[in-house]
Amino acid sequence: MMPDMPTMLQEIKGRIYVRSENYHMKVGANSVLDNYTKAAYQYGTSSHPGLCEPAVIIYATDKSDIKLSIQYARDIGVSIAIRSGGHHYFAASSTSGNNIQIDMSNFNSFSYHKKSETVECGAGLKLIDMCKKLQ
Repeated sequence: MMPDMPTMLQEIKGRIYVRSENYHMKVGANSVLDNYTKAAYQYGTSSHPGLCEPAVIIYATDKSDIKLSIQYARDIGVSIAIRSGGHHYFAASSTSGNNIQIDMSNFNSFSYHKKSETVECGAGLKLIDMCKKLQ
């Protein structure tokens, strides 16, 4: 069980989802999904039941959110998983137990430099969105 959310996490500007104490993910065609389940679900969820259930999911909006999340994890002695697109086949972009997942989807910047024919993109830019921008 995670300790009560400290002031440090209350300063985070992004959305935060906390897993309930007796949580068990149930997904399927007839499931009604709560906000935590929607936030926790990703590609590897069905292949690795129980592995994609972090105690806290933080949708970072800027560098200070990331810094506060890392500091909080360090202070309470838990691990962090970073999720960019949420599509890792082996669920390596998620975690379980009392650990924290930092979702990078708000870091979806994109810029194309014609002269050098290079692209710069944020960690949260999904491949499909990059392909659309490159067309």
